[in-house]
Amino acid sequence: MYEPREKLPSTRELCDQFSVSRSSVRDALTSLKGKGLITIVQGEGIFVADTEPLPSFQFNLSNEQTVHELFAVRKIVEAGIAFEAAQMRTEAQLKELDSLLADGWEADYAFHLALANCTGNLMLVQLLESISTSLKKALQDCHQLIANDPGLTKAIHDQHTELYAWIQAGDATRSREAMHMHLTYVETLLKEAIQEGGRTNERQ
Repeated sequence: MYEPREKLPSTRELCDQFSVSRSSVRDALTSLKGKGLITIVQGEGIFVADTEPLPSFQFNLSNEQTVHELFAVRKIVEAGIAFEAAQMRTEAQLKELDSLLADGWEADYAFHLALANCTGNLMLVQLLESISTSLKKALQDCHQLIANDPGLTKAIHDQHTELYAWIQAGDATRSREAMHMHLTYVETLLKEAIQEGGRTNERQ
């Protein structure tokens, strides 16, 4: 058990200790940092945070109202993230984003989190992490819906690809618009699925 302000092992030491890749350790550290559990000081190392962890907000995505509320938050936060990411991203971060243009909810979640990291703004990362449980559930539900529909799968992939292209081009305004359109599309898919589920229950 590590105490507040205590220094953690280096990334390489953590890789050796847990027999995992550097990318796995990096993802774990990003998640812990986003939750306010650790701080990373350039040139000094990784330290246990001396603050209370951030709360994690969860939504029950079983009705249209809660889906609407979650995506209202996502549009405000993630459209802003896309705007900032287009201006602040590095070449290394662009390569990471490009590698995450893949199918599956895990890659989808990692793509959105990587965008937040592109901003260099810890508070934006923390805001996204604070709704991570509901965000993951929304992504899982979405990918379950599109799993057997090549058209929907392609639409989601194309939206991510377009968003990446605008961020790569450094066009902040188009990046923000692309993110907003993408989130609206996914929100509509989830709401339609809930409506269809309700109609199915009524017929039974």
